[in-house]
Amino acid sequence: MTGAGTAVPGDDMWSAGLLTYHVTTGRPVKSTGEPPDLSVRGTALQSLLDGVFVSSAADRPTGTKLLSRLRVADPWPDGNNSVDPRFAEGGRIFDELLQAKFPTVPISPARADRNRHGRRQRANRWAGWIIAITVVIIILVGILLWARIK
Repeated sequence: MTGAGTAVPGDDMWSAGLLTYHVTTGRPVKSTGEPPDLSVRGTALQSLLDGVFVSSAADRPTGTKLLSRLRVADPWPDGNNSVDPRFAEGGRIFDELLQAKFPTVPISPARADRNRHGRRQRANRWAGWIIAITVVIIILVGILLWARIK
């Protein structure tokens, strides 16, 4: 679904509603911008997603409202939505593992220049092969046509 204007939290509620619909029904969600049929799972799905698919994003329920429908407490009741410190620690560990998997090796300027030159040579080699194969194909087609005319 595409629209005009700036993104607002209500846009996320539409997306969350589509995801919830797909997970609960197993039915694919169409990207036509039309709301899905909420009657396929009875009143539970309808009451959970009530108002999520209204056309005006400003009129859609908030995330807190949807959580209350699920009887889940608001994770940031004081409005302080700071990042959980465990997330920062997990990010640090991920970065360390990524660095270990793909270590960065400094390349000297001379080596970097050789690498660029090597790529040019490979590209030129491929161009030569392509031209040679094209010439061979043209010759074969010419021979076949000449044999057919004869």
